[in-house]
Amino acid sequence: MRALNRAAQLIGDTSGGTICKGYIDQYPRQIKSADHIPLRVKRVNRILGTKMAAASMIRILEGLEMTVFKEDKNSYRVTPPTFRVDISREIDLIEEIVRLTAMIVFP
Repeated sequence: MRALNRAAQLIGDTSGGTICKGYIDQYPRQIKSADHIPLRVKRVNRILGTKMAAASMIRILEGLEMTVFKEDKNSYRVTPPTFRVDISREIDLIEEIVRLTAMIVFP
């Protein structure tokens, strides 16, 4: 909604038009929040060949607007935001971790 409102404002500002109140929202189907996805610290490090601390992984995922719940010392449950429909498995979370880690290491 924030992006929609901002786009309408910019269109109105540049075109001189009037922005109408309200909106029409039509989805082919309602997007549900994904179930909690397991994240195992040892598996992340084994796949990536790293010794990354759990705190670093959590910081990356929370920075991507994901909710992280601690299960035990090396296990977490992650809920991605509804707009990230591409994330449904643990390997998807690992991909996000390595993608952002690579951006930090190799800017």
